[in-house]
Amino acid sequence: MGKWKGLGSPDNLALYDLSTDIGEENDLADEHPDIARKLGDYMAAAWETPRSQKDDGKYTGRTPKPKKTK
Repeated sequence: MGKWKGLGSPDNLALYDLSTDIGEENDLADEHPDIARKLGDYMAAAWETPRSQKDDGKYTGRTPKPKKTK
């Protein structure tokens, strides 16, 4: 978000000003709680639970496990 970068989870966010701290060494979340809260809100709104994906070997190259029969 502009010069700001947030890392972590929405409720535990580290905030960096990349215009002055390109190495991300100084967490500014306590000094700018409004910006940290706004970035956390963006992160929470964008989050979707990942869909489960069966490993059929197509992308991993693994041999699929045989299906269990009763």
